[in-house]
Amino acid sequence: MPRPHRIFFPGALYHVTSRGNNKENIFKNRADHQYYFEVLAEAKKLFPFKLYSYALMPNHMHLLIETVGPDLGKIMKFVNYRYTIFFNKKYSRSGHLFGSRYYCKIIQKDKYFSSVLRYIHLNPVKAGLSKSLNCSWSSYGAYILKPDKSIVDYKSALELLGDCDMFAKKKFAALHICDFDEKLWKKFESPRNCVVGDKKFKNYLKKVPVTFCHLLA
Repeated sequence: MPRPHRIFFPGALYHVTSRGNNKENIFKNRADHQYYFEVLAEAKKLFPFKLYSYALMPNHMHLLIETVGPDLGKIMKFVNYRYTIFFNKKYSRSGHLFGSRYYCKIIQKDKYFSSVLRYIHLNPVKAGLSKSLNCSWSSYGAYILKPDKSIVDYKSALELLGDCDMFAKKKFAALHICDFDEKLWKKFESPRNCVVGDKKFKNYLKKVPVTFCHLLA
């Protein structure tokens, strides 16, 4: 079966996942998390992008990225390569850390932004890693604590959720406690869905000028 094409263009919103080779762990402790954050921060300087959320699971990760240029491939190549070097050296191993190329879904921002944000934050809870959303596994805490320095662009995300800060905070809290539609969960979960959006959005993607759109097999 041929690999699905990827659509890269400036301003696109992506749900990105990478899994460990043979489902092996890629994060063993908080120090590994911290180094991964450092690599993401370095990548943001080289290839500017917005990081709206993350979930670092033991054997895979989730990122919600909005690109400034058509650079998602460069971003993920840099991040995975740098982190693999660190992990292999730290744990005296060699070879591939990630099982295959990363997966990415392009997300219709105006319709599914809040849903995919929530999906990523709920992953550690649904996997039984934590009983609380506010855990070290995800970026949920950045939205609650609002640190001055964070790799998460939570301020931009809150602006997308509401016209005013107070409304956005209430919406953020509310969307994490209501039931999640199982069909929608499966859309985000399945590696086969390269686009999460309505028919109008999918037709729009077909019309993206080739000068701004990179189709990579």
